[in-house]
Amino acid sequence: MKYLYLTLFFLWINTPLFPQTTVTYDLESGIEELEIKHKESWEKIKEIDGFRIQLFASAGVNSRNTVEEIHDEFVRKFPKIPAYVSYSEPYFRLRVGDFKTKLEAYKILREIRLSYTGAFIIKDQISFR
Repeated sequence: MKYLYLTLFFLWINTPLFPQTTVTYDLESGIEELEIKHKESWEKIKEIDGFRIQLFASAGVNSRNTVEEIHDEFVRKFPKIPAYVSYSEPYFRLRVGDFKTKLEAYKILREIRLSYTGAFIIKDQISFR
């Protein structure tokens, strides 16, 4: 019991009697301006490095029509996952999703592979926001 009283006494001595109630910051004049510019620059960024799942790529006479058919089919099956058709000579590609990490993409890939066995993860510029 004696040790309990001593412990409480020392804890009480170490606590400040008059705690500081206000905190003031002295910022240099350009800090707030710099913070605003930083936020504005991030708002301009539309795409960042990330991952997508490529379902199909084709080059040929009817490749555009084929990719669009697969796109429509995919959107019906997975309405919550964004799908993108792109053209990079000579290929039309169908890529889906906007994943920041490969792990996020892999989780969805497992579901997609049940319908699209040739699907794979690829690095790409993804939509930001």
